[in-house]
This record gives sequence, structure tokens and C-alpha cells, in this order.
Amino acid sequence: SRVWRRIFAIVRPAPGSRVFEFGSGGSTIFLAGLCRSVAAVEDDAAWCARMRQELDRRDHAGRIEGSRVRIL
Repeated sequence: SRVWRRIFAIVRPAPGSRVFEFGSGGSTIFLAGLCRSVAAVEDDAAWCARMRQELDRRDHAGRIEGSRVRIL
């Protein structure tokens, strides 16, 4: 999307970067393909499982450090 392109144009993660994300989604997939590793904190177990499947499908699973936490 245009919003992501603007964000990533500003942030400019380098290929060797390690990234932390609060929440996971399309940006996680994008960053996993670009950066050395992505640590994502996700509070929804079902969404976390879905993201794992999508990352596995794209062969990015080795670059993700995922956590599920309860947000109060």
C-alpha cells in the first residue's frame, strides 16, 4: 500500500537489520523478506498461528522470533 511505502521510505530498514514489531501482519511478512530477523509480539493466538503459516509458506519462518502475550 502507499502508506507502507511511505513508512519504509522513512525508516529504511537495511538487509542486515533486526526489527521489533508490536503486532504482526503484512509488515511482518515484508520485513521478514528484507531484514535479518523480526521479533513480533502478538496477543491473538489464532492470528499468530495464521502468520506462522504464511511465513512458512514464504520460507521466512527462520527469520521470525514470535511471542504471544496477553495485553491488559
